[in-house]
Amino acid sequence: MSTHKVSCPNRTCNIFNKTFVETVNNLILDKNLIHPQTINNIDSLKDSFVLLEITEADLIKIIHSMANKKSAGLDDISPYLLKSCIPYIAKPLLELVNASIRDGIFPSILKKSVVSPIYKGGTKEDASNYRPITLVPTFSKVLEKVIVNQLIAFLDKHNILNKFQFGFRKKHSTNDAIATVIENIIDNLNDKINCNCVSLDLSKAFDCIQHNILMDKLYKYGVRGIPHMLIKSYLTNRTQQVKVLHRETNEIKEYLSSSLPVKFGVPQGSVLGPLLFILYINDFPHLTQGRSIMYADDTSILNMGQNINELQYITSTNIGVVEKYFEMNDLFINPTKTHCIFFQTKQCRQDYKYKILVKNMEIENVNSINFLGVEIDSTLSWDVYIDRTCSRISRNLFLLNRLAKLLDLKGRRMLYYGLIFPFLSYGIVVWGNSAKALTKRIFILQKRAVRYTAGLKPLESCRDSFIQLKILTLYSMYIFQTILYATNKCNCTVNKQVHTHNTRNKNDYHKWVHNLELYNSKPSVAGCIFYNKLPNSIKQLDNKNQFIRELKNLLINRCYYSIDDYMNDKFCNAGQLYMLHVILHYIFCEFVGL
Repeated sequence: MSTHKVSCPNRTCNIFNKTFVETVNNLILDKNLIHPQTINNIDSLKDSFVLLEITEADLIKIIHSMANKKSAGLDDISPYLLKSCIPYIAKPLLELVNASIRDGIFPSILKKSVVSPIYKGGTKEDASNYRPITLVPTFSKVLEKVIVNQLIAFLDKHNILNKFQFGFRKKHSTNDAIATVIENIIDNLNDKINCNCVSLDLSKAFDCIQHNILMDKLYKYGVRGIPHMLIKSYLTNRTQQVKVLHRETNEIKEYLSSSLPVKFGVPQGSVLGPLLFILYINDFPHLTQGRSIMYADDTSILNMGQNINELQYITSTNIGVVEKYFEMNDLFINPTKTHCIFFQTKQCRQDYKYKILVKNMEIENVNSINFLGVEIDSTLSWDVYIDRTCSRISRNLFLLNRLAKLLDLKGRRMLYYGLIFPFLSYGIVVWGNSAKALTKRIFILQKRAVRYTAGLKPLESCRDSFIQLKILTLYSMYIFQTILYATNKCNCTVNKQVHTHNTRNKNDYHKWVHNLELYNSKPSVAGCIFYNKLPNSIKQLDNKNQFIRELKNLLINRCYYSIDDYMNDKFCNAGQLYMLHVILHYIFCEFVGL
C-alpha cells in the first residue's frame, strides 16, 4: 500500500477510515471467497435459546458490573458517567432494552462505532501500520451484556463451547491455555512420541467474519427466532468513523472522519463481538487429528506421530484440513507469520527440518515460538523467555527505584505490583520449575525490587520485608499457582481411587510412574506434589476461599527462597504443636523451679 504524508487532520481521518474498511473488503472480495456453505460438522441442537426480558434490578447489576472507564463512543457517555446517572434513567433504559428483546431489533443509533488508530510499527506514513481500536456506545454494551449473560448460560448448559477454546470465557485464561500446551507436549515426550506445534497466524480474523456463515452456525447452536433476529440486526448496517487528535498551538482538538459501512466482521471493542467470534470458529478443533489449543484467534496445533515420517504426514494432512476450513469460512492464514517447531528432550536433540506448505508457501521451522506472550523453546528449557523477562524487569526496576523515593510504603507496594509482579507471575506455572540458575536470576531481581519497595539498603536482607509486605517470593508464587492449577483445573487421581487401603495418605494425589525427569515439571504433576506436602490442617479445608487464604498465608510466612526449602520443610500439625507446647511448658517449669 502506498504511503501518505498528510498535514490536514480531516483528510487524515478519512484516509485511516478508508484503509481500515477497504483492507478487509479487498481481502475477501478480491479473492472471491464468499461461500453460502461451510464444512458441515456441526450437529444441530434440538433446544432453542430463549432471550428473556430483564428486571430493573438486573439492569442496575449489569451496569455496576461494568469497568469504571471514562472512555466513550460517539455518544460521549462513558461507563463511569452511566453509573452515576443510572438511578435517574433506569426505568426508561429498561423499557428500551426489553423492547429490543421483544422485537428482535438492535437500535441503529447504537451500531455506530468510533475507531482510534494506534501505531504498531513500520513507516508511520503508512495507514496500514496502525491498529484500529474500536469504541462502541456504552448503551450498546449494556444491551450486549444482557444478551451475553443469557447466551453463555445456554451454551454452558448444553456444553457447546469447545474445552480447548480459552479466549473470552469465565474461569479460562491465557495461563490456562499456555499450561495446556505444555502439558500435552510433555506427555508426548514422556511417551516417546514425536511432537511438533504449528503456530497459525490469521490476518484480521475478527474483521473478516462472514455474517451469513455466522448466523447459520448460530442457528445450529440453538439461537433461533427472535434472538436470531436480534443478533442479525446487531451485525447488519453498522458504520464506523475514525477519530484522531491533532495539536494546534496549545490546544488538542478531535477530528472525525465521515461514516463508512462495515460489511464484515464483529466489533472487537464490544461485549458480544468476542463471543460471536469464538462461536464462529467453535467447530474448528474437531477437524484435525492433532490437538488444537486456541485463545480467540491465537491457534496452536499440536501434531503427534510415532516416527518422523508419520509426524510429517500427519502435519501435512492437518494443514490441508486447516486450509480448507479457513477458506470455507473466509478466514485467511498468513504463511509468513505461521511457524512450526519440533519438540525434543535435551538428551535426544536432533536437527529435524521438513518442508511444510501453507497456501503453497513453505513455513519457517523455528527453535522457539511465542504463544500468548510466552516464548516456548524446542527443549522447554525456558532460557529465551527468562532472558527476555529479566530484561523487562531490569528496565522497570530503574523506574521503581526512582519513584520509590517519592512515595510512601503503600504507594511503593502498589508500584511493585504494577511494574514487577506481572512479569513474575505470568506463565510461572510452566517456567517456574526451570533450571535453578535461570530462576535464581529472576529471584535476584525480585529481591532488589522488594528492597526498593521496603526502603532497604542494597545488601540488606529482605526476607523479613517479604513477610511484612505480604509479598510471595518467586518460589512461593510458583508453588501457590501450581497447587491452585492442579486442584482447580486438573482432574487428578487421588490414592483412594487407585487402591482400597485405608492409609493416612488416601486423600493425597497419586504419583504416576514416568520416564522423564521433565515430567515432574508438568503444572498438574508439580501442583500435586506440592499439595501432598501441605499440612493436613490446610488440605482438609473444604471451603475453597479459605483454602486459598490459608495456603497463601503459609507461603508468605514461611518465605521460601527455593523449592527445596519447601520440600524439606517439616510442617507441624495441631497435635504436634500441642505436644510441643506441653514439652516447652514442662521445661520452663523445671527451669524456674515450679
